[in-house]
Amino acid sequence: KIFYSGVSDERFKKKIKNYVENATDLLNQIQICSFEYKSYSELINYLRRTSLVSKSLENEARKLPYLEGKASVGAIAQHVKKIFPSCVNGSDDTVYSINWVNLIPYIIKSIQDLDTKLTDVKNRLKTVEKLLAPGP
Repeated sequence: KIFYSGVSDERFKKKIKNYVENATDLLNQIQICSFEYKSYSELINYLRRTSLVSKSLENEARKLPYLEGKASVGAIAQHVKKIFPSCVNGSDDTVYSINWVNLIPYIIKSIQDLDTKLTDVKNRLKTVEKLLAPGP
């Protein structure tokens, strides 16, 4: 079975190079927040009050399963789009959503960067411990 959302076969790729940006700094810019979902009527009233409503957005909103009042934790897609545009789907005329799967490579890179830093700190600590150790 082929998973088209994550084709990773080298034969399909070109211009392959190491990702060098600091993924940890980028990930730290994502604000994780707690929130409750609005009811359908609250959403429509908000969109109309703020002149953000369009027929296509209203139609999209009708299709969504409503989790009114359900507490949740996550991020705001419009904020994530500023940091990781490729990880957000949607537009002002539709519903924005975060494709969390697309964030996984950045999370892996962040873990790798943090591991490298931790190894460096451990090595420095060993050097300091040797310098401070009492001599024979």
